[in-house]
Amino acid sequence: MTRPLHSAHVLHLVTKSLTKGTATMIEIQMFMLYLHELRQSLTEGRRRDERGAVTPEQVVLTAIFAAGAIAIGGIIVAKFTGAANSIPTGP
Repeated sequence: MTRPLHSAHVLHLVTKSLTKGTATMIEIQMFMLYLHELRQSLTEGRRRDERGAVTPEQVVLTAIFAAGAIAIGGIIVAKFTGAANSIPTGP
């Protein structure tokens, strides 16, 4: 599987948006696609017949994906909360 030529640029833009707290859904999807491609490129060279074996790389990648999902969930919750609090409810 080949990585997009602009993956470093995409990663820079998305990371910059995530740290500002202004990431859009497409940026988050691009970031997750980049992580998927990175995982694929890291595991392609290590393909062996080790059915059921958990390697340290798999543990680290799983932890990275879990942390990313938690961070993205936090960003989404913060955005929804901010939008919900800005709805005028008074007369």
